[in-house]
Amino acid sequence: MVKRRISSIGMLAVIVTGCVSTGSVAGSVLTSPAEPFGQSGGMAAEVTGVLVYDESSNCLLIELEEVLYPVVWPAGTRWQENPPAVVLRNGVRVEPGMTIYGGGGYLQREQIEEMTGPAVAAAADLCTGATGEIAFFNIESDVEVVDGQ
Repeated sequence: MVKRRISSIGMLAVIVTGCVSTGSVAGSVLTSPAEPFGQSGGMAAEVTGVLVYDESSNCLLIELEEVLYPVVWPAGTRWQENPPAVVLRNGVRVEPGMTIYGGGGYLQREQIEEMTGPAVAAAADLCTGATGEIAFFNIESDVEVVDGQ
């Protein structure tokens, strides 16, 4: 697997053509709206890394190359409290320590707010690190588990 990470700022004009619904915050899981934005269906970058759960801040993060990013999942993803895990919309459980992969990009808070609404952006703010970037899986992305713990 090749790790690619590109800034998605230039693609936003194509993607955001009128977001009618908003994302949601459910436990530690931040999700995008259920409706795709525009005609493109998403960004061309890859979001990949190890899932990290910070219990003290209640943040779900993706670690890539020693940098932690809060993450916005596709709609339909949910949080499982005990044991802590993310349940993807296809029913697959992703536990901390597992490596995941999917289509998307790394965006700044302003872009996340435009795409998901203020509640998701505010929740991501609590977990955002030094880069200010937030990992965002495309709405229609099939997030996959690359390997387990």
